[in-house]
Amino acid sequence: FGKPDKNNKREIFRLEGIDSSSKWVNKKFEEFSDPDKRKLKNAVLRAIVVQQINPANDDTSMYHIFERLNTGGTSLKPQEVRNCIYHGDFNEMLITLNAYKNWRTIYGKQNPDSHQRDVELILRYIVLSQKYLSYEKPMKDFLSKFMKLNQNPKGEFLSLESAKFKKICDLVSTSLPNKPFNPRGAFNAAVFDAIFIAFSKNLNYMPSDIGARYKLLLKDKIFIPCTTSNTTDEETVRKRIQRAQSILFK
Repeated sequence: FGKPDKNNKREIFRLEGIDSSSKWVNKKFEEFSDPDKRKLKNAVLRAIVVQQINPANDDTSMYHIFERLNTGGTSLKPQEVRNCIYHGDFNEMLITLNAYKNWRTIYGKQNPDSHQRDVELILRYIVLSQKYLSYEKPMKDFLSKFMKLNQNPKGEFLSLESAKFKKICDLVSTSLPNKPFNPRGAFNAAVFDAIFIAFSKNLNYMPSDIGARYKLLLKDKIFIPCTTSNTTDEETVRKRIQRAQSILFK
């Protein structure tokens, strides 16, 4: 990756996104040593063009091919692969939402994750909030198919989902304890998707005792197993989302 050198009229890029101890970090090509310049000029860049022919409405095979080719150098994580294959307005919205202040506080890290795990969580919430009743594992393919179908959706979809996500972040930040999705130390994606979706379905109703209900949910004998084992099984996903709604808002 690189960024333009603003002090130069031409668009000259400096190398970034690599280890900070690298001798090439933040350098432009002209600043490389002569041996490194020759090595780069003589390097072979292999390109493979993949086209989905049949079935035309399902290109998850492209995702898997890309994933299998992604074995050299620094391997990309699932959302990084989607970022490459399904780039578009929806992907741009996810990246923008990932910088939302209250989301960064909820996630517990001020800087975006270099492998876009935080972006994937936002995607996961949006997809399951609309499709959890028809969810089918594997989760990875389920998210990818949704991104493909909504690569460049209508502006109304983008504005609605953006506003809803921000409102949920604001409500969670003000009504639940700090780091609400870290019940056992690390960020728990299953706890997150269940509670976030429960909030999304009840944006206009916030019980005065929501904090107490949240504590009950985290101790619930039905909810706990749904967030600790087999968390991407179809029945488990639906059960924890429905349980979160039942305890938090009914």
